[in-house]
Amino acid sequence: MDLRIKTFENYQEEYLKSCESPEKFWTEIADKFIWSKKWDTTLNWTFSNHDNAPVIEWYKEGELNITENILEANLSKNSNKIAFYWEPNST
Repeated sequence: MDLRIKTFENYQEEYLKSCESPEKFWTEIADKFIWSKKWDTTLNWTFSNHDNAPVIEWYKEGELNITENILEANLSKNSNKIAFYWEPNST
């Protein structure tokens, strides 16, 4: 999974996609992660409601474990490398 923006032109392309079709753009990004439970709705933006408080919801009802996505998603190509170093505060 490579989500890196490598050039300014690449950034501009991705930004334009995100503005033209935000739900499609963010669904494609989220599909690259490991989900325990897939979301029902990618995004819900409601800026005018009876309380005048905006409602912004992302990946409603979805569940994921971020450490699984950080560590385990890369095991197939990096299983022989150190994932992180732990150093106690007492040293």
